Formats: sequence, C-alpha cells, structure tokens
Amino acid sequence: MPTFTYRGEYKLENGNYLTNPLIQYEIYGQPNDRKDNIIVLCHTLFGGIDQYNYSQYWFVGPGKPIDTNQFCIIMMANLGASHGSTSPKTINPSTNKKYGTEFPAVTINDSVCIQRKVLETLGVSNVYALIGGSFGGFTAFCWLTEYPQLFKNIIIFESDIRVSQFSAAAFALVKNQFISDPKWNHGDYQDHHINEMQALQFTIRLNRLCQVTPSTFDRLFADKSSDSVRSNNFMDTSLPAERWILKKTAWNYLDPNSMLCTLNSSSNFDLESTRPQYIEQWKKLRSNIFLIACNQDVEYTIAKMNSIHQKLNAMDTKSHFFVIDSELGHGAFLSDQQAIEPIFKMMRSKQLYPT
Repeated sequence: MPTFTYRGEYKLENGNYLTNPLIQYEIYGQPNDRKDNIIVLCHTLFGGIDQYNYSQYWFVGPGKPIDTNQFCIIMMANLGASHGSTSPKTINPSTNKKYGTEFPAVTINDSVCIQRKVLETLGVSNVYALIGGSFGGFTAFCWLTEYPQLFKNIIIFESDIRVSQFSAAAFALVKNQFISDPKWNHGDYQDHHINEMQALQFTIRLNRLCQVTPSTFDRLFADKSSDSVRSNNFMDTSLPAERWILKKTAWNYLDPNSMLCTLNSSSNFDLESTRPQYIEQWKKLRSNIFLIACNQDVEYTIAKMNSIHQKLNAMDTKSHFFVIDSELGHGAFLSDQQAIEPIFKMMRSKQLYPT
C-alpha cells in the first residue's frame, strides 16, 4: 500500500504535533495523461481503504456508475484510523513504542490538510469528483471548505456539517464499554486480545443495529418469533432477532485505540464551530454538488441535509438534492443498490459524467 510521509513536525488543530506522520492511500484505476479523471473517495467511520473495504462501494468499478475504466479512484486513510496512517497503533518516534492512549486527539480537518499534500505529491491539481457518505461525508465537507475550488463534482450521502447527537451518544456507549473491559487493559493490550474484548462485540452489534430501521426488524423477524422454542428460562436469547443481533463477528483489521481515536474525531465534528468562515469558503465553490438523504435515516435526516442544500442555493451554487426511501436507513448508500441507482442516472443527466 503506497504511503506518503509528511517530513517534519505536523501541527494539529489542538496545538499538538505529530513527527513525520504517515498517510496511506490506494489507487484504483489509472490516471489519464492530464490527471483530470481523479475521484477522491472518502472512507467510512470503521471502513478501510484496502480492496475489501473498497469493494463495499458497489457503485465504483469497471462498468459501474463510477466506472474505473474511465476514472481513477484515490482513497486516503485519515489520521488516527485503524487502517493505514499514523495512529495509536503506530510507533511513536520519541519513545520507539506504540503511541497507544498517548496519541493526541486529531480532527477530520487535520487529516484533510495532510491528504491535500498527498494529492500534490501525486501531481493532482484538480479533482473530477469528491465522494463521501456519513463519516466520509464529514471528510468531504472539510475538503470542500478548505479547498472549495479543487473539485468539479461533489457527492455526499447521508451526512451533515456536524455530528448528530444520536451518534455522539452511541459513541459514548462504545467508549465506556472499552474503558470497562479488562482485556482493553487501559489501552495497553496485545493484538491477540482484541477479538477477546467484549467491548468489541458490543461495538459490532451496536453498529449492526444502527444500520437498519425498526421496519426492517419487523419484516425480517416478526413472523418468525412464534416459530422459536419457548423457554422457561427468562435469560433465554433464542428469538430470531436476538440471535441476529448477538451473533459474534471477528473484526480483524480493527484496532480498538485507533477506533476510539476516530470516534473522538467524529464526536467532535462541528464545521460551524471550528470553521465559522465556512460560508465564505462555500461561496467560492464552482462544483456540481449532489446531496443524497434517506427518508428512514434517523441520524442524518432529510431536514438536516436539505438545510445544507438551501444554504448552498442561497449562494447560487449548483446544488442538487435527492431523497431515497430505504428500509436500510443510515448507510443505505452502501447497502441498497436498488434505491441509489436511480440517483446516479439523474446525476448523469445533470452531466456529472463526461459525454
């Protein structure tokens, strides 16, 4: 996996420094001679940039709506994340030990500013499209605020310019579970202890729960409840919905400290507070902007995304707002191809893709 190294002391927004921080990235497809077919794809909260995580973006690939026979996709890992860049699991050059809980808090904007250096190193001076959803949408909003004239097209799914308080509360539950888990050992754990952490299973299950709507549970499980064997033990967990949510899953690439660092970046994301000049920056936008909301998303509602659309329209930017229906709710952009495909057709009609 290619790696960019920032040489020297990199100053973070909170005033701390990282020495020679690394950003790992992956390239899918080929840049053309002019390097004007580049698409920056921002990863999700727990997602990576490797082939496995990239494959979750069903709309990207040869012959797909974002056709890698035509476009070159660049994915860059955020600082602090589990899958690439400098993070709690990497070595602190000052101590020659893993940073662990000594790793400084980083912001999404810290990541974007160093990721811009990656593009410069690759010789990319303009980007055909910027794409992100949910946490990746946070990253995209930072990009378009810091570098408003860099992008020709911007696509953001189910996101906002600040974290939802529902999400922040869920992240607090996750943090509390890890702090209370003896296997986490105050952040000083061995790799082989990770999948033994009950807190990890809690996180996987909570994430699973937040990706679907109550109607999905009713459709999948309500009619099956009567088929289960009734138990006289009130501690029984044999109902179909119980078995589904409690199913154990390995999450081999995830590092708990790095995950907690990324959750902190997300919990503190508030563009209005940290970038009060964002409106002035947005006035410089010359991009086609496509905002896609989901009716059933309880985290980043239609009203929130429409508010952003209205702000952009007030500046005479080329903003387009779409709403989908999906029982899969938050995260439908990755898991409900049938709901999203018509949006890509409409974006094509608005000349997102060159003819």
